[in-house]
Amino acid sequence: MNITTMDLLSRFVGIWLVFVIYIAVNVEGAVFDATCTGSGVGDCSEANNICVAGTSKCACATTSFRKGGTECATRIVPGATCAAKQCVTHASCNTTSTKCKCDAGYTATPTTKPTMCSGVMKVPTLSYMLAVPIFVSMMSLLR
Repeated sequence: MNITTMDLLSRFVGIWLVFVIYIAVNVEGAVFDATCTGSGVGDCSEANNICVAGTSKCACATTSFRKGGTECATRIVPGATCAAKQCVTHASCNTTSTKCKCDAGYTATPTTKPTMCSGVMKVPTLSYMLAVPIFVSMMSLLR
């Protein structure tokens, strides 16, 4: 049996093609609702997907919502057009205006990217802060 250089070269190229295809298939990663490994993003291949530890399946991250069956899109910010369950945390879609609106007790925080709805922090006003030292000094005079 006479093996030529061309035979050896074609076998070499064929083996490498099979190897490259095998590697490419395994690097692709898991799609939405497919079994995945790792934590956080894990081996989920699509944007905004995470590997959920309890189920070992790719799902939408908390900062995204399920759109069109298997796509995870970034949650919609306050003031933007929306549909049900597409708004950021602590916001809901107004059925009249079809725009995301922060829930009661929450305000839009444009300093956070993307804009989120955060709770209002209660801070004592200046009049209360002045009344306390005055009250304490009056108590010391009554001694």
